[in-house]
Amino acid sequence: MNISNNISENVNNKPVIGILTIPMSDWFIDNIMHNSKNIKSYLPTAYVRWIENSGARVVPLQYTLVKNIMISELMQVNGVIICGENGSVNYLNLHKDVNIDNETIRWMKAAFTIFEFAKKENHRNRYFPLLGIGTGYEELFFMANKPHYYQKLSTIEDIMKFSENEKPSNELVMLSDKTLLEPLKLTKTPGILSSCLTSEEKKNWSKTKVCYNTAGLALNVKAFPDFLEINAKSKNSKYNTEYATIYSFKEMPFYGFSFHPEAVFYEWGDLEININIDLDFSKKMSRFFVDECRNNFSKLLSKKTLIYNYDLYSSDKVLKLLYPENWESMQFKKHFSQLYIFGTIKH
Repeated sequence: MNISNNISENVNNKPVIGILTIPMSDWFIDNIMHNSKNIKSYLPTAYVRWIENSGARVVPLQYTLVKNIMISELMQVNGVIICGENGSVNYLNLHKDVNIDNETIRWMKAAFTIFEFAKKENHRNRYFPLLGIGTGYEELFFMANKPHYYQKLSTIEDIMKFSENEKPSNELVMLSDKTLLEPLKLTKTPGILSSCLTSEEKKNWSKTKVCYNTAGLALNVKAFPDFLEINAKSKNSKYNTEYATIYSFKEMPFYGFSFHPEAVFYEWGDLEININIDLDFSKKMSRFFVDECRNNFSKLLSKKTLIYNYDLYSSDKVLKLLYPENWESMQFKKHFSQLYIFGTIKH
């Protein structure tokens, strides 16, 4: 892929990228129940700015949208990012008594609607890229690997209803129990990264800490099906695990990052990432996906769906809205400098 600023009739020079919003309940620590009817989901501003940094606009895809409205919005964007901090369902330790929030089920169904739409578009020779980051990196893998499970998923009771050949086994391994910075270790099958990155970038980033991972799980390199390709991988000697840091689908423009390239520029909760990481890598990953989306030529019909029509809030402001009487005592899983919030959508 040649990265150029030249205007071309062969690419979409006004790309619009959808980003699936995240259930508000995923933001709080486990012992806090979120029951607000006014605020259902959020989107950290880091994802939005990271994409805008490469010349694209953003449409928030609220997971609460009914399916036909979601598809209507998907038809107006040029690609989608599915993101998040932690995996929606921990398939590594899944059991019948697991406590899964109902909004998580709704989010999974929305993600699967996006996945199925993107597959159909690509099968019709209409290029439609997907990028999974963090939660999305896991979810994209499982949606491809266990489609019948997602098709049947409707309520919390369905969370354990796997067919015999779709039962979770060894797909997930421990990545780290804390924030982890590591180099980019390309495999012998780097895929599109082979042409996207220069020889100098490959050499420098293989020795420099460029991938910012949060604590949690990653995809086991030993559990990848044939239709996926591992483009970069890494190891954790403490847990004796080897996991994929970047993967791609062989026949569709779908990609997964275990790390968070958006956070290093726009989140200051962990100062170490801004001090010790090569920021050019984050820029390159943003430009990579935006350029992928330039190959889709769908047109935005209404500017009212753009992120500019929503207000930004600080973390404290959101807590004050949710819990005006005791907001100072509330805790959440990760500090975000700013975020967009979204209410229940009714149609």
